[in-house]
Order: sequence, then structure tokens, then C-alpha cells
Amino acid sequence: MSEHQTPLFIHVKEKHFWKDVIFLFALWAFVVLLKSNNQIILLLKLIAITASLEFISFLSFHLFGKEKSLLLQGFLGGVISSTTVFIQLNYDKKFSLTNAHLLACSELIAICAMIIECIIILFAFPQNVSFKYILPFIIYLLVIVVSIISLKRSSNKLPNKTQSHSQSLEIDDPIKWMNVLKFAFYVAALRYFLSFSKNFLFVPQKLSIFIASIFEAHAVLAVSISNLTLNYNGEDIFIIIILILAGSSISKLYFVLTGPVLKSKRLVVLPILAAFAFSLLSFLA
Repeated sequence: MSEHQTPLFIHVKEKHFWKDVIFLFALWAFVVLLKSNNQIILLLKLIAITASLEFISFLSFHLFGKEKSLLLQGFLGGVISSTTVFIQLNYDKKFSLTNAHLLACSELIAICAMIIECIIILFAFPQNVSFKYILPFIIYLLVIVVSIISLKRSSNKLPNKTQSHSQSLEIDDPIKWMNVLKFAFYVAALRYFLSFSKNFLFVPQKLSIFIASIFEAHAVLAVSISNLTLNYNGEDIFIIIILILAGSSISKLYFVLTGPVLKSKRLVVLPILAAFAFSLLSFLA
């Protein structure tokens, strides 16, 4: 199935569509009007951001067909959770007939979204973060982008019959609130995990950051950025950044290698290995 069976105008006529829209606007109004930075408001803001991305993903699914839809959703899904994208695209059997190059591009685009978030986090941090700490992420991103361009060119050269099967993510609800809540509470739990492991389990901070980055790199970076600049010297910061990239890369490689959906695993494995290797070279230079 390359297109959704229910047109967008049918969804617009449904009550639950407008309930989701109204609740989303109300949530944003609540967050903006309170203008507070306590933990509850920050959690609500995260829920609002995640829900907004879910809604954008829903619209793109219906407005764009086939290839564009899957690629766009790979990016939007990567903004929320690149790990979730990799789990879905490598284990969900409904993608078993999807063109391998398209599937690989979508997964790599999810990584791009995650790395872009990491770069934005570092640039936006109030204390001036040296460019040399941002460089490994930029190099990682550039290698992945070049790989995507190469995949697209090689895909265009394939016979049409190998590209005929492409599917989109099955999105039947404007906002899947359970998914939104899961990610929001995941980030909250991640924050407390890093704090708890350091203060009570006496796990070294670097090790806890590496373990957490296996699940989501940009969330770990967002949580630990203040500690990076305040509590570590330059060499330690570089090591932590490489650990974050290593943890993220390892988890992506694991899902690709163990998942049954993507047959041409080298299409994703090689770009990830190359991106990490070049990032590591920037650290050693």
C-alpha cells in the first residue's frame, strides 16, 4: 500500500480530529501564557512540541504520497526520536516490500534530524560553546548527507520494477497521544537517570552519558550540556561528545543488523561507520 486508504477530508470531518487540534492549541496556550521554567511546565512544553510533530507527520502522510511521505516522516520522526524510527523501519513487516534505497534514505534522514538537533542545542546554549566541540557533529552530518545523495542517485539508476513497492508509515490518528507521552516521560526519566546514576549509584558520569545516548543522543546532549561546559575540561568534553556519537551509532547499527526488514544492510551500516570514523578523526586531529 503506497497511499492511505482514508483521504484527509474524511479525517477532517471526524470529531476526534478536531479534539486533537483543539487540545494541541490549548496545550500551547497554557505553556506560553504561564511562562515558567519549572519541571512540570518544561514537561508540558516537551509534550506540546512532540504532539505538534506528530500532527505535522499526519498531515504530510496525507498530502504527500509514496517516496516524499516516507522521507519527510523519517526526518520528522528523527526530530522526535531517531531510535524509534530505526526500530519501526527495521522491524515492522509492513515495510518488507519497500524499496531498500528508499528505506535506507529514510533511516539516514532520521539521523540527520537528530544530528541537526544536536548542533542547534550546542549553538543555542547560552554559554559560548567552542566550535571545535560542534565540529564532530557537523562532520557526522556531512557524511550522512553525502551518503543520502549517493543513495538517491544510485536508486534513480535502478530499473523501475525494483522501485515499484514503496509504503508510507501507517498514520490513522492526527496525534497519537500515547506515543507523545511515552517520549516526553522518556526524556524526563533520562534526566533523572543521569542525576541518579551519578549521585546514588556512583556510576561515572561519562559511562552514564554513553549508556543513555544509546537510546537518544540529542536528548542526552540537551540534558548534560550545562555539565559539559561547567564541570569538564576541553579533553573531557571531546571524549563525552564522541561517547554520545558512539552510543547513538551503536544502537542504530544494532537495529539495522538485527532487523529483518532491510535486506541491503550495507546501505545504512557503511554510512554510519564512515560518519563516526570521520568524526573521530576530527577529535584526534
